[in-house]
Amino acid sequence: MDVEILKVGVRGEIYLKKSLREELGIEPGEYVKAYVENGRLIIVPLKEILKPL
Repeated sequence: MDVEILKVGVRGEIYLKKSLREELGIEPGEYVKAYVENGRLIIVPLKEILKPL
């Protein structure tokens, strides 16, 4: 797992680097689920959540 430093914009946007988007398969305009767990921000692509079992 590579560690990336991300920038937070003035409106709270978090900018994911291209390498992270590619690794997770996140395309522009897609949605992700974000939540805090044990003081950490967790971001999960919604297509992973909605994937059929």
